[in-house]
Amino acid sequence: ETHARSNGVKVVHAGTQLQDETVHEILAQHLGAAQWAPDLDRALEWAENHLIHTYGEELPKDEESALEAASLLRQLSQPEQAVVLQHMEYADFGPGEPLVRKGDPSDCILLILQGTGSVIMPVDGQQPVRLAGVRSGTLVGEVGFLDGASRSATVVAETPMRAAVLKREAFDRLAHNHPRIVQ
Repeated sequence: ETHARSNGVKVVHAGTQLQDETVHEILAQHLGAAQWAPDLDRALEWAENHLIHTYGEELPKDEESALEAASLLRQLSQPEQAVVLQHMEYADFGPGEPLVRKGDPSDCILLILQGTGSVIMPVDGQQPVRLAGVRSGTLVGEVGFLDGASRSATVVAETPMRAAVLKREAFDRLAHNHPRIVQ
């Protein structure tokens, strides 16, 4: 850890609390300034974001950037994007609050504008499994929305989140009035 830090290498310790709390406590005593992640998935996501920030393309920082990055709108002209956005509402979610829950009806699509969250799969009698992370520019719930299936996973906000929401009724109006956009 000391050698890595002195050479400018970022080290992330993952999953030290999963099995035996003693392991994490011992490491925390000796590595107080260390970067900790609850599991390997989050450690890898942190590392990926760090690399993108250091060497690559910036992540969307504002709502306008997130809208531009969204695959939902990318193939549309600016006037068409404006029509879609007029049909969307905005919702805010606090840390720990679910955006969607496994088993609920897929009655909307959410476009994450700000914040980060986790896609989790509840497991009977066990700790939920984190499947992926979501961040600005990510679409949530589009597959179930389009195929009519119930939600296949739960998405929970990790930080304060803001999302643009396209509800079924608004989508139906959009499809009726602007079929080319929906196509």
